[in-house]
Amino acid sequence: VLAALQRLTKYEPDPYDGFIVQYVNPETGGSVLPTMQFTMQLLTAGMRTRSHRHTTSTVYCVVEGSGVTEVEGQKLEWGKNDVFVVPSWHWHEHRNTGKGQAVMWAVSDQQAVQTLGLYREEGKMADGKIEQIAMPL
Repeated sequence: VLAALQRLTKYEPDPYDGFIVQYVNPETGGSVLPTMQFTMQLLTAGMRTRSHRHTTSTVYCVVEGSGVTEVEGQKLEWGKNDVFVVPSWHWHEHRNTGKGQAVMWAVSDQQAVQTLGLYREEGKMADGKIEQIAMPL
């Protein structure tokens, strides 16, 4: 997964997640589990994501690097092996404060929320306006 993330750094990062890959079931191409989604995320040195919120809760585990995640105005500083949670529908952004890359593994309830047709995501654009990223089906 780290090699795949490194290859992605040749491209433009997602403004809300940096470089991110999702673990999938190789037989179906779908989520590994029917209720949970697993991802690995890379932030290059100094990278800051835009603030966004979604109707899922996410648990992050820092694989390497250091940074800060701001959740609804509260700053959570993190480093290797730290674990933190971003609750559902909370504005949050990540910032790599280290000199190297920061990598986080995450698990969320996104698969269950999407299956129920309840997934929604909003992001704050560079000018502060709110954009709809995903709406319920």
